[in-house]
Amino acid sequence: LAHLEKVKSKIEGNENIDSERASEIIGKLDAAIAEVEAALVDAEAATTKEELRSAAKSISSIWKRVKHVAEAGAARVVTSRVGEIVVRSQQLEVKLEKLLAEIEERGAEVENLDVLTDKFDVLIAEARDLHKQSESLLEEVAVTRRQKRLLTDEERNQLTEMIKKAKGLSKDAQSTLKDAHGILVEIAKDLHEADASFEGAEDEDLIEDESDDDSEEDEE
Repeated sequence: LAHLEKVKSKIEGNENIDSERASEIIGKLDAAIAEVEAALVDAEAATTKEELRSAAKSISSIWKRVKHVAEAGAARVVTSRVGEIVVRSQQLEVKLEKLLAEIEERGAEVENLDVLTDKFDVLIAEARDLHKQSESLLEEVAVTRRQKRLLTDEERNQLTEMIKKAKGLSKDAQSTLKDAHGILVEIAKDLHEADASFEGAEDEDLIEDESDDDSEEDEE
């Protein structure tokens, strides 16, 4: 129960998730929370071992049914965060291009600058592609869930694997962005030697480790 509420809170506090999608996930989480709370009431009111076993079985069945919803919600939080970082990195890319134009106009020479810039561009493009793949997988999960209210165990497992893959792609995107940040720092140093300045290379958001601690817990 605490796990479901934690995921719900993170989604409610994330402005980067599409409002319609956030409402959809929150609605499903609310329904699951209500079912678990009702089952917990039954468990507390149980007077026999049979009633207690029945309540425990009910809770287990509910969690089995909604686990992938919580996992998808948690993955959506991480993916949306990485997406924001990708956008900010692209903005830095634009700033860098303008600054390079100014350096060229002044006739300044910066060693290896073209090579580093090309590396930075490649890494940003790679992170963007990984992020899109992650988003596509989560969208596929959402569409499948909307189309089928009742899922078989095999279908639930398939959705869980898709969510895990989406999270893996999101983490790969974040790792790639960290590499891009390292290149950006090198570029900033070279620009400093050319008496030019570049704000943004030390942006902590570019290297922030947005770990996901929600998807592996099975709390009630």
